[in-house]
Amino acid sequence: MKALLLIETDSAFIKIRDILKKMGVETVRYRLPQKAMDNIDEISPQIIIISAADFPRHWKVLLQFLNGFAQEIHIPVILIKNRFFSETEADKALFLKVKAIVEDSLEGESLRQITEIILRYKPEALSLTDKAVCPTKEMPVQCIFSNPINNQIITGQVTSLSHKEIFFTPDSFSSVKGMETPVEVTVLIKIGKNKIKCPSRVVLHGKHLRITFSGSNSENSEVIEEYLTKNLYLCL
Repeated sequence: MKALLLIETDSAFIKIRDILKKMGVETVRYRLPQKAMDNIDEISPQIIIISAADFPRHWKVLLQFLNGFAQEIHIPVILIKNRFFSETEADKALFLKVKAIVEDSLEGESLRQITEIILRYKPEALSLTDKAVCPTKEMPVQCIFSNPINNQIITGQVTSLSHKEIFFTPDSFSSVKGMETPVEVTVLIKIGKNKIKCPSRVVLHGKHLRITFSGSNSENSEVIEEYLTKNLYLCL
């Protein structure tokens, strides 16, 4: 996948470039929108990110050009705005079929929007990142299972989640007392409103547990992948 970046500010360009690189996306930068439009065939981007702050007039021209040029092949456009970007301008952008308008902080919600759009057009980028998401209070992940030695319920905090495993800190270290690892258990994981059961292999790492999923279940995988997709920005 190739992204065309129309960003004049070096700091913003570097941040976007590095984020996309982690997702396996090739980037091409132009500082002159008119030149980019002249070379759009040669560039052949699958997505375009343009700074409205750097190019307050050219972004409209670009979108009008794309709406006429790409009748059959739609090229999604992400618009980066600053605090001076008005609601009137936002309405114009939506009318011109911009895919998303994000804040120039390029953090939090802005970063989440960008990663979601990239994953929509390049779903394999999720595995290319090879990253684990650290759950937050706003997007928690809960895990519970029983100690196979004494059947004591083990609760705690999930500190990271990936396709293959979670890292888990028990609320009480005494709850894992006597449990020799590695050991096979079934863990109950709550992700949002979804609850899934995963056959797993538990290994003790100091005061933490590494819980590796040992069984393949398409429904479980879909729940985990949906969470990772929505929260991938947390680890970029």
